[in-house]
Amino acid sequence: MLTLEGIYDGQKIQSLKPVPFKTKKKVVITFLNEATEGLKPGLAIKAINTLRGCDRGSSLTKSLLESRREDVEIEEARKRVIPNDYFNS
Repeated sequence: MLTLEGIYDGQKIQSLKPVPFKTKKKVVITFLNEATEGLKPGLAIKAINTLRGCDRGSSLTKSLLESRREDVEIEEARKRVIPNDYFNS
């Protein structure tokens, strides 16, 4: 599989780098979602404000903080098991 970046101008797609083969190939084209491109300045902020507070009652913040604390504990445990200088000797 090969990934190339390109630009779509509304009619055709132009690769930003040369394609390394000349034969026909099946391709998958993905358009990246650049949500704020082309929007009126206040529209993106309005969307953020609409979402603000939508997790009330679901304990999302508490769950995220707990998950992050567990991640930190796992990383600290790994450091104790395999010291950083282990691979340097």
